[in-house]
Amino acid sequence: MSENEFVCPQCHSDNVQNFALVYGQNVSQSQNKTFGGGVIGGDLASGVAVTNGTSVTGLGQAVAQPPQKSRNKLYVFLMWIFGYTPIYLVLASILPKALGSAPAILTLIILGVIEYKIRKGISTWNKEVWPGLYDEWQHSYLCLKCGHSFVHR
Repeated sequence: MSENEFVCPQCHSDNVQNFALVYGQNVSQSQNKTFGGGVIGGDLASGVAVTNGTSVTGLGQAVAQPPQKSRNKLYVFLMWIFGYTPIYLVLASILPKALGSAPAILTLIILGVIEYKIRKGISTWNKEVWPGLYDEWQHSYLCLKCGHSFVHR
């Protein structure tokens, strides 16, 4: 075996593929159109539905590129329910009524600071941590003989 030969470090097979290639072979896109029709209350009615989807096998998920962080909708909803609402209620109950709209203003300031810190944390992670993970993913390989995954530079 020559020094330049690229093989699996575990079983020495040359049947290896880059994670990106393996992922591409294990993901599929689909678009489905559904047509329907019938009579409703004596009138003729029809409808069309179009659905799009992506299907990824277990192997595809295992070798998928690392995702960047983002604020998903569930996170935002949970923050409002379990984070922001109690903060507002506490501030509104402990601050004197003489302050008028001060509790609401103070709450908005606090929420703004929380949002800023969350966005800054996500942005920092995406700029500083994710590029290293992505670079490692680009140099990651899967042995199709023994299933060993490894990084090769």
